[in-house]
Amino acid sequence: MNVEEVLQTAWTALEGGDTERAVKLATGLLDKEAVPEAHFLLALVARGEGDTESAQQQCTQALDLDSEYPDALLLSAEIAADHAEFEKAHEFATRALDAADEDDEFLNALLFKAELEAASDEPTRAAETLTELPPVDLEDADFHLRAAHIYFAIEDYVAAQKQFESALRLGSAAEAHHGLGLVAEIEGEKAAQIEHFKKVRELDLQAPRSSFSLTIEQIEELVDGALSELPPRAQSLLGNVPIVVEDYPTEALVLDGLDPRILGLFAGQPFPAESTLGPPPSLTQILLFQRNIERESTSMESAKDEILVTLLHEIGHFFGMDEEDLEELGLD
Repeated sequence: MNVEEVLQTAWTALEGGDTERAVKLATGLLDKEAVPEAHFLLALVARGEGDTESAQQQCTQALDLDSEYPDALLLSAEIAADHAEFEKAHEFATRALDAADEDDEFLNALLFKAELEAASDEPTRAAETLTELPPVDLEDADFHLRAAHIYFAIEDYVAAQKQFESALRLGSAAEAHHGLGLVAEIEGEKAAQIEHFKKVRELDLQAPRSSFSLTIEQIEELVDGALSELPPRAQSLLGNVPIVVEDYPTEALVLDGLDPRILGLFAGQPFPAESTLGPPPSLTQILLFQRNIERESTSMESAKDEILVTLLHEIGHFFGMDEEDLEELGLD
């Protein structure tokens, strides 16, 4: 096989899940010839296995051979962002954008650059970057969803709504309805919010479950681990509060305006409001929604992180606290 045929075979193997064969082909090719695409393939594999150091080394070697290789530049940007090196990530993303030849390369680089700017609390810069988006429906709904989430993050809800509507036209129904529901919630349009959230619930429950799944026993173990990381004061106050695992928010909750993809919910009487006078307080509990936690997780460790963050958020409601109060308790 010639170089192109070996590369094609390697990519086909990787896409089919045969990582070992893909690596063997790419490595064998590099033993004979310096090929930037082979280094990039090895970089993707390394990153997928969590070896970001090797991934960056392979990207560097690819860029030594072709300094304007858009995919290697963008992957370098993503690796830098993984390590919170946002300035470095932005430089790589800008280079990837300048080097892009294909539409997909251009859009991926543009959106990643804007995502970095939004995450770095630079809304004006992100908005300026997004002015380069073509003013038409794009080939892939995911591009519109990414743009919509950036606009939402920088509080341009009109632009976010337009992008979510474009994604909906292109078939990304559940994600688009969810985004439109969030926009409606921000704008105080309760009826529209509920209609979009009802559709999300319907579509989510019809869809296959996430490829990452948890048993109730595993969730209980993760909850115990998350609780053990809370400050002692928080642990003592939570001692008698049930933490209940449910599959997904009920229709009644969604009809009341609840985001159907919420990970957890505090229900009942906040701690400061409890009193020995008057009628008994309503049941106080924290609900965790299994299906939504699974959607946001890729591993047991990431699931634990999601549960910990959710518990912190709901504990704040339980305590009836604002952000300053949470910080004083070590819950920020």
